[in-house]
Amino acid sequence: AGLLGASPGQAFPYSPSVSASHGSSVLEARAAEGSPAVAKGALLGYLAMQGSYADDVAVFPAFQGQRVATALFAAADEQLCASGRGRELTLDVRAANTPAIALYKALGFQFGENSYPGFLDWDGGFSSTVRAGALRSQLPQNATLEL
Repeated sequence: AGLLGASPGQAFPYSPSVSASHGSSVLEARAAEGSPAVAKGALLGYLAMQGSYADDVAVFPAFQGQRVATALFAAADEQLCASGRGRELTLDVRAANTPAIALYKALGFQFGENSYPGFLDWDGGFSSTVRAGALRSQLPQNATLEL
């Protein structure tokens, strides 16, 4: 069972390989204002955290490319810095997920070599890190944090 119940036709491109479960920290991006395209308060995406590890991030396809994931990572960074629980934010990403890799590189994540742990399927993937505090300045101007 996933953390987000998506309607038919709104599937994310990868099956989650997460360890997040009940009680995990989940940051949500919600629409602050209503519009003809989205209701006020509608879920746009989420980021499940395990301490300083970004375990799963997903943005509904209709809202991809609108800096929702950037806002989620800025919020995770702010939360990590406020808690004093870590010096870096870490994640793993599948090698074939090139849109996510491009996003993470743009955010300043540093990547290791391609590796093949069982949870990343046949194409392998990368572990990556970014220094705590490096993402807070990337919060989109139209976003606010409610931690």
